[in-house]
Amino acid sequence: MIASAIGYQDAYYFSNAFKKYMGISPQKYRKQWVEEDVTSSAGRNYIVGSPAPCYIPSYDNDNYYQYLDGGSDEMLRNIKRVPMALLMAFGLLLSACSGGSSGNTGAATGDGSTAQSKAPASQVNSSSENNTNENVQATTRIVNTSLGEVEVPANPQRVVTDFFLGHILALNVKPVGSNGVFMQNPYLEGKVSGIEDISDNLEAITGLNPDLIVTGNAKSYDAYCKIAPTVFLDNSAPVRDQVKELGVILGKEAEASAWLTDFEQKVTSAKESLSSIIKEGENVTVFDGGLSKDITLYGNAHTGRTIHGELDLPMNENVIRSIDPKVGWATISNELAGSYAGDYIFMAVNAKVESFDYTSDPVWGTLDAVKNNELYEIDGYKFYFSDPISVMGQIQDIVDMMEERALEKSKK
Repeated sequence: MIASAIGYQDAYYFSNAFKKYMGISPQKYRKQWVEEDVTSSAGRNYIVGSPAPCYIPSYDNDNYYQYLDGGSDEMLRNIKRVPMALLMAFGLLLSACSGGSSGNTGAATGDGSTAQSKAPASQVNSSSENNTNENVQATTRIVNTSLGEVEVPANPQRVVTDFFLGHILALNVKPVGSNGVFMQNPYLEGKVSGIEDISDNLEAITGLNPDLIVTGNAKSYDAYCKIAPTVFLDNSAPVRDQVKELGVILGKEAEASAWLTDFEQKVTSAKESLSSIIKEGENVTVFDGGLSKDITLYGNAHTGRTIHGELDLPMNENVIRSIDPKVGWATISNELAGSYAGDYIFMAVNAKVESFDYTSDPVWGTLDAVKNNELYEIDGYKFYFSDPISVMGQIQDIVDMMEERALEKSKK
């Protein structure tokens, strides 16, 4: 049949398409062309037509090929009488039309793949909105704090903090602004260049365009929240807890974990070093004030946090009884120093301008720690800071100080 000859397996589809474009069926078109061809070649028509098989006029039925010997084969043998150029051109026309249609319907292509239809504009816009929402969700996180849940940037770039400068630097994040007091921390020397001093100035903070504020001041929390997402942390919490919490807030959990691992290793090493100096049964006391009339006695907080807290150096029993753990310190008269003095004494002073002769003092000169040269003056300003970098530095300072003294005494 003609459809098969030009590559169409569905004769019904071909016949309908042919009728659509030519106005008549392929068979009628063939019959008409044959009659015109005969007239032009013979110059006249037959007087008597040829006999019609099976009572079906061959010239008036589109399906008459079914009643001829050979069926479609016979038709294929006779198709040479139809101009092939015309059939092929028409076949290409149908192919082009059907190809354009399939592009919009997702029809299967010749190689077995599926041609995708173009999504309606509404679907495209919806898809874009969904993608945008996903991106927004991916760039923020919800963190739990003591003041409730806070939505923070997943990767904050402009952090401002009034208290936790050393903590944030320890996690390899450099704030854009912080309190100048903490920027002067000797343990942070060389790490704070480019950081702006914000003090408590809201205008200065706003001018830095922060994307996250980390504060230790609950009274300033509401004011900070009007500037940028703000997280409050307890500035008196253990340094390990602070590091863990900030690791979550800043999206630096891996850095926090690495710092904690390194910290524990250094603390363990420091304790081992000091165990060869401070014997079992001996204790340590931390004072502040030198030979002043009134001095400060520290327990496991503030200046005593690293010495008693991290290094676990034992306190004198009177210190334990006299200091409220919730306060962490107490003021006593210089004359009572002997009641609290341990075998080893750490005296916090202003290292830049102060150093005292304890051996000549009528009170301090009588203490065993002074007689045995086991009183150590430490820089009270350096031990004021409690961030991770400072605590690491303080631990190392204590170890270095005591090992040096032990080495000096061993040489005598």
